[in-house]
Amino acid sequence: MKNGVVSISKFLSTVPKDALLCAEHTGVYGDLLVYLCNQVEIPIALVPGYTIKHSLGLLKGKTDPIDARRIREYGERFTDKLVFSEYDEECIVEINYPEAEPSRYYAVHGSKSSCQAQQGI
Repeated sequence: MKNGVVSISKFLSTVPKDALLCAEHTGVYGDLLVYLCNQVEIPIALVPGYTIKHSLGLLKGKTDPIDARRIREYGERFTDKLVFSEYDEECIVEINYPEAEPSRYYAVHGSKSSCQAQQGI
């Protein structure tokens, strides 16, 4: 799945409303997914890859399908340990992630000037 509004929205439209999503934390690359999940009220937990890898014992192999299976297994086995993500306010995100690609950031959050107006810049 591409990391774009259309493809993620299409995926989320197929997710049952009572589902919980678990994904590997990938830094700013997961921000759009978290934002869109919050918009459609689907809970999502972002888990560090290290945590997933070491929670399931010694496992061999690394491909996208294998990784997806391991993330799902982690989410199912450790539901009680999941911490669900809420998307930060738009201005806070700009402060926390100044290196984020501007076109991607503003596509999700609106214009830079509206954020600066809120901050009094």
